[in-house]
Amino acid sequence: MLIVDDDPDQAKTMRRLLEKRFGAGADTAGDLAEARKELAEGFYDVVVLDYNLPDGDGLQLLSEITAHEEHPEVIIVTGAGAEEIAAEAFRLSAAGYVVKDSRLPSMLPQVVEQSLKRAALRKTQEELKRHEENLSALLNATPETLMLIDLDAVILTINNTGAARLARTPEEMVGTRLGEYMPRELSMARRRYMENVVRALEPARFEDTRDGMRLSNVIYPVFDSTGKKVERLAIFSRDVTEQRLVSEALQRSREDLEERVLERTAQLQQVNEELRAEIEERKRIEQSLTGLSVRFQDQARVLDQILSASPRQFYMFDDKGKFVYVNRAAAELFGLEQSQMSGKYWWDLGFPESAMRALDMRRENVMRNGEPWVGEVEFPTPQGIRDFEYTFSPVKKQDGSVDTVVASAGDITDQKKASADLERYADRMREQAQLLDLTHETVMVRDMEGRIQFWNAGAEEMFGWKREEALGKDWRELLETEPLAPWDEVEEMLLGEGRWEGELLVKTRKGRVLSVSSRQAVRLDEAGQPNGVLEIDYDITERKALELELEERVAALVAKAAVTDLIPVPVIIRDMNSKITYWNEQAGKTFGWTREEALGQDYRELLKASFARPLTDIEFDLMNEGLWLGPVTYRTRDGEEVSSEARWLLRLDEDGRPESIIETLCQ
Repeated sequence: MLIVDDDPDQAKTMRRLLEKRFGAGADTAGDLAEARKELAEGFYDVVVLDYNLPDGDGLQLLSEITAHEEHPEVIIVTGAGAEEIAAEAFRLSAAGYVVKDSRLPSMLPQVVEQSLKRAALRKTQEELKRHEENLSALLNATPETLMLIDLDAVILTINNTGAARLARTPEEMVGTRLGEYMPRELSMARRRYMENVVRALEPARFEDTRDGMRLSNVIYPVFDSTGKKVERLAIFSRDVTEQRLVSEALQRSREDLEERVLERTAQLQQVNEELRAEIEERKRIEQSLTGLSVRFQDQARVLDQILSASPRQFYMFDDKGKFVYVNRAAAELFGLEQSQMSGKYWWDLGFPESAMRALDMRRENVMRNGEPWVGEVEFPTPQGIRDFEYTFSPVKKQDGSVDTVVASAGDITDQKKASADLERYADRMREQAQLLDLTHETVMVRDMEGRIQFWNAGAEEMFGWKREEALGKDWRELLETEPLAPWDEVEEMLLGEGRWEGELLVKTRKGRVLSVSSRQAVRLDEAGQPNGVLEIDYDITERKALELELEERVAALVAKAAVTDLIPVPVIIRDMNSKITYWNEQAGKTFGWTREEALGQDYRELLKASFARPLTDIEFDLMNEGLWLGPVTYRTRDGEEVSSEARWLLRLDEDGRPESIIETLCQ
């Protein structure tokens, strides 16, 4: 917080008051120049700004601060208490206006607390939007399927690639079950893998086929904040159809070659007695083998092109650890050409021993035991240290021995970072939801179709429905919501101005009808389009009941005695929010507005009232004395000024709290 006041004692007092109340540090500045310097060098959530300063008035600095899109909450404090200053301050987007009088120690913390809440909410919304944008970009940047599901296989998140493979959009699939998009047998198999992951707390890797596409899948456990319990599952699926087809084609070619060689050998044995025939046969066999060699080379070239089109790195080692083959992605990882690596040992190429020695041991183990190995390795590259997932697979001869090892590697650095970011994002979302649950206000968020997306503890307490019961429901149907204004007007203002404030009638779970004061704001996506509505509600049922009781009592009094309409002077009754609740006939004759037109209007805005003293001083006297007499000037409907002596009487309710103000004018 920053306190700007040219009175050092006053600034010191306010700083101690706010630091004690909120436990946060506060800086001070004695004039506009010092305040501008503090604002340029630091970031503040709230600025308490004095109106009168040695080098100008506080409204100048207020205008400069609020001209920025992101700015701190600014509270104007002044000893003058003029309405013109207050009006100009609020026009310049001041968060509050406090007069330096006896109420300052109680009023200032209240206004600062409200400002801090608004600042915290704004930061939360901005951070949420940034994290949502980053997460969406990460998920959709990969050509592989990525999805997050709960333990009931309900899809929580899926990227564009995964949804497109099922001819759907992410929006259509989120909230549905994964089993709806695959045959029952395949769905049951997937379910068994997921149960194994939850039970063993380890990833599961498997392949399956769907609609002619061969998929390599990994299911990862996503743990809760304790790191001991699996609460969600992350699924990674990669299309390996083409890779499997190439492998099968290579195997068929090898078998075909072996079969042809056997056939040619048998023919040579049969014609061994005739030398010429033997020579001719050998020539023919040689030509056939040459053709087969060319064909095999063509197939090897095609295989290289296929493997080099993959973003993964592929290596082939002989029994000594020499590179027999590397694809383009593997060579480019080290800034080399494929030909520069073929036939070389890793130490010939200057690869770091710290990483290659461990991989060489894995290769030797695969050569020795004939079993594949899958694991993760940190590897230094020209782009820095990266995480790779390695798979070593043995190539066995007919006698079962292994003389070649094939390795494939994929860079999973971004994937691991995305998983970590996703977990941190989920933790922050849980923290933010817990913060909203601590507030006593009712907070809910709904999408543009009216479906409830967030429901805090205050909403549970006020309306009676638990969060899990309310989420996904239509808020109008759940609460049987009715506004005092037509729905068309509410929607038009909400979409046109981005916010709406007014009263709603809602029904609780127990059937009780509540009157609530509702503030609603439209939330926009990155394209600037509405994608949700944030709503904060306050229960004003009791206040409305008191207002209704007061109106009924006044109406009964008027109906019984018919006194006020016979009084030859204007009589006006207004509530503590300055809303006119009674307007006698003489008031209508004097000012030109009928009773129906005046009721419910703000009397100051309607009559353009002006006073000889500051209004705050008059209201202070009225609250202390219960009565005020003094001159006042009003403006009629035709624009004429009416000056008169006014008599204000403060009415209290049964609990002794201010209820309304009765005003009579002596013309």
